[in-house]
Amino acid sequence: MLKRQIPWFERTFPTGVDPRLAAEVVARVAGAPARFRDLASGLTDEQLRMRPAEGWSIQENIAHIADLDRILLIPRVKEFIAGATTLLAADVTNRTSNEADHNQREIADVLNDVQRSRAEMVELLDACPLDFFARTARHERLGVEMSLTDLCAFTAEHDDSHAARIRELRATMFSTGN
Repeated sequence: MLKRQIPWFERTFPTGVDPRLAAEVVARVAGAPARFRDLASGLTDEQLRMRPAEGWSIQENIAHIADLDRILLIPRVKEFIAGATTLLAADVTNRTSNEADHNQREIADVLNDVQRSRAEMVELLDACPLDFFARTARHERLGVEMSLTDLCAFTAEHDDSHAARIRELRATMFSTGN
């Protein structure tokens, strides 16, 4: 099992993703709910909610996706649509997810939240003309101009980071692979 090597906030992200690749990048964003549903399958509520020595449980990792969609990523897509020049800043403390007590919820509700939030984002993206995907705005934390296509790729990378963490948790805590 490969383990993640670079913590999220230490990563850099390429920009300049060709806007003509928007359909492919949006497809990655749209596919996340199914991936997380698959990663949660076959685990008991106890396993989904078990916290490792450091970090979130599997259920909390999944719930964080919907949290971030609602409070950051969907608003950023709306900013691109409105023509903003600077993107909404992220709360790097992840306060919303940390305070939400997602382990007290049912996994079906968590997965449905991810499905709903991501469907809302994809609906917004699908309604955008291709030229919107070339629009840029400043991502303050990264210190770069980012296009809407770049934001979609960034979102997919964030999804991948949590999917990798969940795979790592499954392999190390439950020896189920995946």
